Amino acid sequence: MADTGQNAWVERVLGYTFAGPGAGTASGSFTDAAAAWRAAMESVDGQIAQLQAALRQTDDGDLHEIAEYGLNAVTGGHKAKLTAALMGAERGAAGDRAKLAALIPPFCAHLESDERVEAVDENPFGVAMSVRATLLPALDELARGAAA
Repeated sequence: MADTGQNAWVERVLGYTFAGPGAGTASGSFTDAAAAWRAAMESVDGQIAQLQAALRQTDDGDLHEIAEYGLNAVTGGHKAKLTAALMGAERGAAGDRAKLAALIPPFCAHLESDERVEAVDENPFGVAMSVRATLLPALDELARGAAA
């Protein structure tokens, strides 16, 4: 039998929704929210990769360095903490849903206010970026799922 993470992957990648025990329950909504978060993060990671490629195509060494090291600052270290808490919450580790829920508001505040996020979203390199528009709704959904 597949575990929750495997089911979430099938739902996210293949678009197949599992029926049966847990469907439509609070744990199902958490699973859906976790899958939506992962899909949103993958989308933003892909956008960032495109921006990195555009920066590397310039003749500016500083932009090459930003492409190599600086774009991780877009999430301000929040992504790693949230990912660890999400993994624990998906395993059912005690307190990890609460930890996850506590990490979401500061991540949202960072996305809403950080100048680097705005600069990436409005970059002059012709790369369509939607960090805020993609991640904030997914974080809201994840917060609702973690509270369920």
